[in-house]
Amino acid sequence: MPLQSVVLDGGEFSAEELDQVSEYLLELGALSVSVEDANAGGKDEQPIFDEPDAMSVVRDWNSARSGADKFWKVCTLTALFALDVKVESVVMELGSMFNMRSPPKFRSEPLKDQDWVVKVQSTFQPIKLGRCWISFPWARLEPTWPNVGLTLEPGMAFGTGEHATTRLIVLWLQEYFEDIDQRRLPSSSEHTKLLDYGSGSGVLALFGVLLGAKRVRAVGVEIDGDALAVSKINAESNALAEYAEFCFPHEGTFPDGFFDVTVANILAEPLRTLAPLLSRKTRVGGAIALSGILASQAQGLSDIYTMEGFDMAQAKLDNGWVLLTGTKRRL
Repeated sequence: MPLQSVVLDGGEFSAEELDQVSEYLLELGALSVSVEDANAGGKDEQPIFDEPDAMSVVRDWNSARSGADKFWKVCTLTALFALDVKVESVVMELGSMFNMRSPPKFRSEPLKDQDWVVKVQSTFQPIKLGRCWISFPWARLEPTWPNVGLTLEPGMAFGTGEHATTRLIVLWLQEYFEDIDQRRLPSSSEHTKLLDYGSGSGVLALFGVLLGAKRVRAVGVEIDGDALAVSKINAESNALAEYAEFCFPHEGTFPDGFFDVTVANILAEPLRTLAPLLSRKTRVGGAIALSGILASQAQGLSDIYTMEGFDMAQAKLDNGWVLLTGTKRRL
């Protein structure tokens, strides 16, 4: 269906009215409405979102923020309409609805008709992380050893390799498994056990298996049901399901015992909460790698894991995000 984009100056409405304007545009036939910072990308860009803390995760957004606190100081509203909609009539009705002296200023332009599936797919090209490759079903790669590769379905769960937090742990896993023969376990186990807490797409657990030459048994733990389903699909499609299992944290399938390697790419607040659990699940002499941490949060989080029994190494930085690693010491 041919579409047109209609952009309105949000400054003509009060902050309290912006939600009502969006809803009214939808009633008038808009297929979607977005409110954006008019200064996004410039020196006057205004950040209003932050990492959620333990309380804000469970609070309703509308009760946590309202009015001017909910939007940027200068906004633009962008609505998508079918090309045959008379935009001037929509704008006139909008001005009347809000008792404006004149209709709000707007600009509209038709959107080029194109194959959006092909366009979106073209933005997902194979990603190289050291000797690890991530490709997608329409651009599948089959690298040869010592390179390893996964084929993932993008956009369904976090962890497609584009973000610095994923990249940091994947590169660390390469270093860890570079000489697996020197990492023999003190027990009689033939396999290295890896825990990926907050596993998302399963990319870290699955790369752990590949980098360990399939001498790794990985467990991914995830609270999001959709992500859990995606990780299982990714394990199956990459022929790794016998080496990696994925579960909810409360499931009976969560294995007992300790892990040789623990990785977690989530956010700082849950990493603080999970510190005692991750410490209990990591064997003495085992390694831990934590990501999803801003540079300003690194020292405080490192101190927490030190108190939980880890000898923490110097942090690694990538575009403002930090990787923390450590070794579980004998208490």
